[in-house]
Amino acid sequence: MAFTGSRLARIGVNACLIAASVAATSFVIEVSLRLASNLQLESRYRYWRQATYEGFLYHYASQPVEQPPKNFHAVRGWTDFSMRHGPDGYLIEDVFGVPWREAQHVPYAKTRRRVILIGDSFIYGWNVARDETIDRLLSVRLGDQFEVINLGTRGYGLDQMVLVANEVIPQLSPDDVVVGIIADDLSRSCQSLAYSMIGSESVMVAKPRFKLIDGRLVWPRAVPTPYQMYLQHRERQTLDAVLARLYAVRMLALATGPFLQQAQETCIAKLNAALLRSLMNDAPKKTRIHLINLDGALPAEFTTEMVDLNISYYSAPADIAATSQALGITADRHFDGHPKAGLNAIYAAMIYKMLTSASMAETPSP
Repeated sequence: MAFTGSRLARIGVNACLIAASVAATSFVIEVSLRLASNLQLESRYRYWRQATYEGFLYHYASQPVEQPPKNFHAVRGWTDFSMRHGPDGYLIEDVFGVPWREAQHVPYAKTRRRVILIGDSFIYGWNVARDETIDRLLSVRLGDQFEVINLGTRGYGLDQMVLVANEVIPQLSPDDVVVGIIADDLSRSCQSLAYSMIGSESVMVAKPRFKLIDGRLVWPRAVPTPYQMYLQHRERQTLDAVLARLYAVRMLALATGPFLQQAQETCIAKLNAALLRSLMNDAPKKTRIHLINLDGALPAEFTTEMVDLNISYYSAPADIAATSQALGITADRHFDGHPKAGLNAIYAAMIYKMLTSASMAETPSP
């Protein structure tokens, strides 16, 4: 018995020494990572921080008001436009009445070729004059035989753009739908939280989240209001507290980063391709779907998936310099990267080219 007791004691002591050694080593590594922080290391932490951010956010969040914000949308999370029935057509208005957006009147009886633009803030417009937005510049190029409707919303991912299309195509019966994305929009499709503009303030709110299960696209549930989201997290305070503590642990971020990155890249490629496939399959045959990448490099795996969809596609970044030179227009941007009037005019020229090329391709030879 004495031998057994002494053996267990030695095992216990050794286990304590090992645990202390691991803890000390972990502490030294964590301190070293914090002292050696640089941009390259910080970029490797982002996948862990994305995975734990919701718990971190709601652990420190204060209680919001029960009334949802003015731009809340139960299906899409939020919206920058409202659409209602008028006596002879739809009235589309900006929710916050920003100066570069104006009311759009869309008659029930369609007498012109109807083009709908869907996208994020690049399509919506950002601090430009009313006649400098993509939709106004495109309208000038297309002429009176076309009507161009802008249904962009700031902060949208491709998933929310698909939800817009599915909502408005049956109502507006467009001939063409142009989905304008930037590279970040593909990542947003894989998130359950995103920044929404509430007036002039950017606020993190819940958004819809599609899932891809065994190759099948599962549509999202209704989006909770900020107050409902807060109440849901009050029921998991302990988990949020743990995630809030782990959010900044760099060693965990480095260890899990490669696995989380692989999952994110798979989601970006597969989910977004499935969303586009769903949009094309659900659209009426008379409605042509076009996709234009306005900014950033799209992941190679996504572009490979996209080829199989046979979608009308235009890569703006690859052609901005040449189009800018041909038009004699500067591809100007705001300090945050959003397009100014010149770059909007270049984008409008590209969309015009895409639409007219598609029309010519469908025109039968005499």
